Amino acid sequence: MKWLVIPFFLVSSLTSAQEAGAFVAQAWSNNAEVEDPLGFGIYLSSNPSALLVIGISFERFANDRTYEGYSTVFTPNPVWESINSSVRATMWKLRLSFFPLKYDYFSFGIGSAVSANWISISKRGVGTGNRVATEGGQKFGVGISLLARITPIEFLPLAVNIDGQRHFLSESTSVVTNTEMPFKRSMAITSLSIGISYFF
Repeated sequence: MKWLVIPFFLVSSLTSAQEAGAFVAQAWSNNAEVEDPLGFGIYLSSNPSALLVIGISFERFANDRTYEGYSTVFTPNPVWESINSSVRATMWKLRLSFFPLKYDYFSFGIGSAVSANWISISKRGVGTGNRVATEGGQKFGVGISLLARITPIEFLPLAVNIDGQRHFLSESTSVVTNTEMPFKRSMAITSLSIGISYFF
């Protein structure tokens, strides 16, 4: 049932959106495969009151790395070589933000979020071309954030948004035998994003 939360609020956000924006982000994780990826995102939101913002965002992060390891772990004769690892993470977040502090062109707030997350991974040996047996993951997440908004030009419906987030992703419940599962455990991701939004 928890995976139905995001699509439900996606429909309501699309039909009553008052703001649309895009952003770039730098993330830091405690997962060896995800590492510290760059990403981007888009979002739609509505304002039920002067202080409250409800929205949904789509975020995409990518990380590519090369390391030394076994490309054929679950065979009688494992091969040690350089391995290329490619990770892609897709996140849908339902966000609730509160802006209690406003000074001229500046607004400061706090926020919370729940998310549905999909992580895919592909690993291949550089020398042999062997594909490493590895599994991605689906995770449910919750997070908190600190927000700052700047509206520098009074007559233009634009804002610059800065967002610092701390997001916690759940442990995966699925188990696959004879396969690496780098995203089985819970994860924590810290991110800093900057973007621009337009008010309808």
